[in-house]
Amino acid sequence: MEAPSFRLGDENGELLDSKFLEGMTYVLCAVPDMDEMSQECLASMDAIYQKLMVRNIPVLAVVPGSSDELIALREKLGLRIKLLADASLSIYKQVDGKGKPVACIIDRTNSVHDRFEGTTVAENVYQATKSLLK
Repeated sequence: MEAPSFRLGDENGELLDSKFLEGMTYVLCAVPDMDEMSQECLASMDAIYQKLMVRNIPVLAVVPGSSDELIALREKLGLRIKLLADASLSIYKQVDGKGKPVACIIDRTNSVHDRFEGTTVAENVYQATKSLLK
């Protein structure tokens, strides 16, 4: 499966184009809404953020909403991960989300190396990236 292509704004309104990430391994987490399960997923992804960044693996979280909503979410949950706004849920649809949070490890060939969904995506992502780097 090829990685989703996107051009989305962050909480500062700055655009991030997926072309910038080509040739890199990164984690893309997408949530369908901002309910409790999605917020827990974002908080757990944030908890592994630092461990992955020291391995040069950026973590991106794609959430429905606007830049202002991203700012409020970052403050509410104390998030450090890069938040991207996707009001139309286009990325969530591209990663075949079915009502639960989804996280994908995108490899250097711009392919989805692993895909996880549900409440334990962060733990699964962390374990998979450890084995990926061996």
